Amino acid sequence: MANELNFTGTFWRGPAGPPLEGASLPTAATIAVTHPIHEITGTTQVDLITMPFTGFRGMVLLKPTGAAALTSGGTASGNSKPIKVTYTTVANRPIWLYCDGDFWYPMAIA
Repeated sequence: MANELNFTGTFWRGPAGPPLEGASLPTAATIAVTHPIHEITGTTQVDLITMPFTGFRGMVLLKPTGAAALTSGGTASGNSKPIKVTYTTVANRPIWLYCDGDFWYPMAIA
């Protein structure tokens, strides 16, 4: 179907259904993604990213407004998973992250 992304059996739709882009997230030690796309604001270090739902495996796109460090030092807690490789975001340069259920992997700058 047009405008759909499949996240492990959960469909997120574009214009005809729920929005693909969630609310802006201020950077913090832990951020929680709820949609495939989020703007992140601020420069606070991010240690953990909470998966949108239990069992999530897939990708999200973060659109940073500033330089925030995505660090690899976090310890998993429930659905909050650590980042495997440290990466510092660049303002207005979106980045894809892949979650394998255990870690988030910075993949590519969009």
